[in-house]
Amino acid sequence: MNIYIQNHEEIKAICAGKNDEKRKYDVNVGLDIFDKRHNIKYDGKARAEYKQFCGLPLSVRDKDLLGL
Repeated sequence: MNIYIQNHEEIKAICAGKNDEKRKYDVNVGLDIFDKRHNIKYDGKARAEYKQFCGLPLSVRDKDLLGL
């Protein structure tokens, strides 16, 4: 299963300002912070799946990675 979807609540909290800087971030920065915290290598497809799961707008690259 997708690591980001499994940890949706943590990522949502990071983006909402519950992070070291106490600042709100967009989803891409939130995913970067999550990756750094958990020492996860960048995975564009998993990120695109997460954005789709959340109902967020997908970039052209995201759509390509998802085969849409």
